Amino acid sequence: MAGDQPLEDAHRLWAHVEDLLRRRDLEVTQLMERVGLSRSMFYRWRSGQVVPKIEHLMAVERELGLERGHLLRMAGKPVPAPGDVDSVSVAVLSAGELTEQEKRVLLELYELFLRSRGERGRAS
Repeated sequence: MAGDQPLEDAHRLWAHVEDLLRRRDLEVTQLMERVGLSRSMFYRWRSGQVVPKIEHLMAVERELGLERGHLLRMAGKPVPAPGDVDSVSVAVLSAGELTEQEKRVLLELYELFLRSRGERGRAS
């Protein structure tokens, strides 16, 4: 059924990610922590309830050492040209040394900064 396609794509994408994690002997929770996703957001993302943001997919790609655009293509998202994606958000999301809360605070501050410059929405 055509209406089930996003859900099928989400399941296929996360089956692939979980296979990559098994090969690297990593847990899903480790990956989600490193890219700044809460467990509940991950499960909503994995089940197809929430569409992953490009920044999150790129952070997962970086964390797993995948070619740029690998997961984006699987998720049916366009692969942005270098410089088209907000590199600050990607860097924050993929910073393994930061906690989820620290990442959230930094992204909120960055969003406030962008709004003050009239560039609303780039960090979200």
